[in-house]
Amino acid sequence: MIKIKCILFLIVCFFGFNYSINAQIVNIESKRFKTDTTGWEGSLNTRFNLEKNIQRIFSIGLGAHLQYKSKNTKNLYLFLTDFNFLRAKDEKFLNGGFAHLRYNYKVNKWLRMEAFFQTQYNRIIKLKHRELFGFGPRFKLSKFDDLRCYVGTLYMFEYEELVDNITIEKNHRLSSYVSLSMFPRDNVSISTTTYFQPKINDFSDFRISTDNKLGIGITSNFKLNILFHLGYDALPPVGIPKLTYAFQNGFEMEF
Repeated sequence: MIKIKCILFLIVCFFGFNYSINAQIVNIESKRFKTDTTGWEGSLNTRFNLEKNIQRIFSIGLGAHLQYKSKNTKNLYLFLTDFNFLRAKDEKFLNGGFAHLRYNYKVNKWLRMEAFFQTQYNRIIKLKHRELFGFGPRFKLSKFDDLRCYVGTLYMFEYEELVDNITIEKNHRLSSYVSLSMFPRDNVSISTTTYFQPKINDFSDFRISTDNKLGIGITSNFKLNILFHLGYDALPPVGIPKLTYAFQNGFEMEF
């Protein structure tokens, strides 16, 4: 059984990585496994989405998530990959993707240190490719099992190239977030995460993103996810709206 699950995960990774539907900010907080156990964990998920960006878009997505926590619980490794097939009104099928690698070190009960690398692309928003690297502290503000709250403030370097092959951005940003997760029942989870990413030398150039997720367990390792995303970019590329939103509905299998 374990071999089958590993093969499924490798198949997803082999076919490539693609950017999840939201344009500028990938919500990593929603991808973390909320668990105190050690060792390997993973999940595969599918999504059916309605997105409003430049135009209305229908999409189908598939993602994979692998996480490892060391036996002393101090070291956490997180790997994510995701891809989407999108259908716009006047376009053929398009795609976008991302891959994310993150390391988390537990200093004490309330403080963690993080470092991450991310690569992504999305032709819908004219993004040829973007590479991100960042690090900083993550604070745990709640000790309750059914209510978890985290706050992070990270430095982030951003390299971005648009599809016009002319526009290249190299920016230093803050990546601050507040993440709240609630577990009112054993098979129900509610989470919300808000990111704020201003340019360090120009706070008028900023992005805000909020993601809200309702997870309903159908079995012990299979659940339905309903998500809503709202994003705002103060200075987006030409032709891209400042305000975007997206709905997601899909299934997730954990192993």
